[in-house]
Amino acid sequence: MVHVSSGCSALVFALVLGKRLGYPRERILPHNLTMVLLGAGLLWFGWFGFNGGSALAASGVAVLALVNSQLAAAMGGMVWLVVDIARYGKASALGFASGFIAGLATVTPASGYVGPMGALAIGAAAGLACYGAVMLKGKLGYDDTLDAFGVHGVGGAVGTILLGVFALRAWNPAGADGLLAGTQLSSASKHSPWVLASAMRWWGLWCCSSSSTRSWACVWAPSKNTRAWTSTCTAKRATTWAWACPREARLRSSPNRRLRRRRRSLSSLPPLA
Repeated sequence: MVHVSSGCSALVFALVLGKRLGYPRERILPHNLTMVLLGAGLLWFGWFGFNGGSALAASGVAVLALVNSQLAAAMGGMVWLVVDIARYGKASALGFASGFIAGLATVTPASGYVGPMGALAIGAAAGLACYGAVMLKGKLGYDDTLDAFGVHGVGGAVGTILLGVFALRAWNPAGADGLLAGTQLSSASKHSPWVLASAMRWWGLWCCSSSSTRSWACVWAPSKNTRAWTSTCTAKRATTWAWACPREARLRSSPNRRLRRRRRSLSSLPPLA
């Protein structure tokens, strides 16, 4: 839950503070990739103490958490590289760093309860899910500079869900068996309506944020040009999220109607001599 809460709070701050100057017109890259990789390597090393030390003892559970952290991180980095190669034709060191951090963040809630094969599956899921979340950032329009939501928020949520799938008491007697062990199927069927309702709610919020993120930036933008650009560019996808946010749609429709009336009035003027 640490990663989920920190990722969601980072998303809220990104929406409130707005975008950086020049984003997304200019491609803003890390200015020193060597320092990025050095910091990522220190983070990978420190994560062993974070997950392994959570056992509060030099026990088999601590060793299991350490091994699972290593496997999930390596798998997350490799999957990220494979997706990069499939999309762009080449891999990058920055992509590998993002991938193994996604694997570490995703396996953290499950590191002491799943086996090594489960950790590999979680790492692969982390690479795919977090990569998709980071790529979705450009479509949703928010500026998460460090991809805290895409990596930590989404990764923590995926790891928490997969914990209930791959957990085995054979690895940690203090835990419980997951879905693959067949003992939690009745509980899953009992809670499936709530899961479906939550998924529909989040999908509605996604439809709302996909076109209203710019309207939130309009409130906080210091420039009048930004507000004018926002009011003219966010009417294209209003039909997509009007059912999910009817009040927002009504609020957003008034400036667009005024803009259309202004254009019609200007088009009706006689031509200049």
